[in-house]
Amino acid sequence: MGQTKFLKFAAVAATSLFVMMSAAAAQAQFDSKKFFDELRTRGYSMPASFDSKQFFEDLRTKGYSDTKKIDAKTFFDELRTRGVSGPATFDEKKFFDEMRNLGAAPTMVDMPK
Repeated sequence: MGQTKFLKFAAVAATSLFVMMSAAAAQAQFDSKKFFDELRTRGYSMPASFDSKQFFEDLRTKGYSDTKKIDAKTFFDELRTRGVSGPATFDEKKFFDEMRNLGAAPTMVDMPK
C-alpha cells in the first residue's frame, strides 16, 4: 500500500473510531439507574432479574444508537417483552420530555420536540 493510500485509510479509520467512541461516551453518561428509578416512581415495575444496562446493550445489538434512534413506543414495547409493566394510561412522550428536562433521557430514544 502506498503512503498516500495508507494515509487516506488511516484518516478514515480514525474518523470512524472517533464517531463510535463519541456515541458510546454519550450513552455511557446516561444514568440508567436514575431513569428506571423514575419509571418506578410513576407506577412501573420490573422483574427482579431485569438488568437495565443489559437492556440498553440489547437495544444497541438490535442496531439502535444515537444516530439510529428508537421511538418511545417501540422503547416501551421492548421493555414489555422483558416483563416490565406500568399504567395503561402512561404518556410515554410526556415522560421522555420530562426525562430530557432532567437530563436523564437515553440519547438513543427519538424525542421529537
